[in-house]
Amino acid sequence: MKKLFRPYLTAFLLGSLLFTAACGDDNDDPDPIEEGEVITSMTIVLEPSSTIKGVDRAEATYSDPDGPGGNAPVVTTLNLKPNVIYNATVTFADNNGDITNEIEAEGTDHAVIFEPTPESLLSVQRTDMDANNFPIGLEATITTGEPTTGTNNNLRVTLMHQPGIKTATSGVSVGETDIQALFPVVIAQ
Repeated sequence: MKKLFRPYLTAFLLGSLLFTAACGDDNDDPDPIEEGEVITSMTIVLEPSSTIKGVDRAEATYSDPDGPGGNAPVVTTLNLKPNVIYNATVTFADNNGDITNEIEAEGTDHAVIFEPTPESLLSVQRTDMDANNFPIGLEATITTGEPTTGTNNNLRVTLMHQPGIKTATSGVSVGETDIQALFPVVIAQ
């Protein structure tokens, strides 16, 4: 009986040794997972480029304090006057405060893209440039069209992250979206 037990014990011990050796951790100090910051708000401010009676500053805000998912964002309407040239400024914030300067400092990696719907609603020209002389879009000139009718008049503003791939004409199909807001637009007298 003693001889019958010994080969099984030897096989069991060898199997246990192989099993524990195979379960070893080759990387004792794994790299921490770095999550990208969540941009929770965007504000667009439009100042008339010249003093025109009855034309005031306009502002719209996109706010999503809990980030993607969760509660729906709060978006305000951009109320503009027809056939006016505005100087626009776009700012961004996370839950810790304004991060616009950070985006500007990393301008070669970022682009703010403006997409009016319909296209005739607004004309947009980005005016600030990065170190490569490509537009960033934190500042722009926006020219309004005729008064709007209906409810499908919007300005989609997207902050794109485009490190190493940004060009003068990069759009929303290049890179990753940091934040995107769809502002309803009303153009009225």
